[in-house]
Amino acid sequence: MNNEEHTEEVVDSASQSQQEGKWYVVHTQSGFEAKSKEALEQRIKSLGFEDRIF
Repeated sequence: MNNEEHTEEVVDSASQSQQEGKWYVVHTQSGFEAKSKEALEQRIKSLGFEDRIF
């Protein structure tokens, strides 16, 4: 594999990961999972990010 092929492969990989989105981990205390989910959903709605976060 030459450098040009490798560069193309890296760019394709970067494009693919942008389309798939980013993953984040949210740590909550036991028993507060539903409350944390509700707070995140309200924040997403208030910022108008419904179409960006799924």
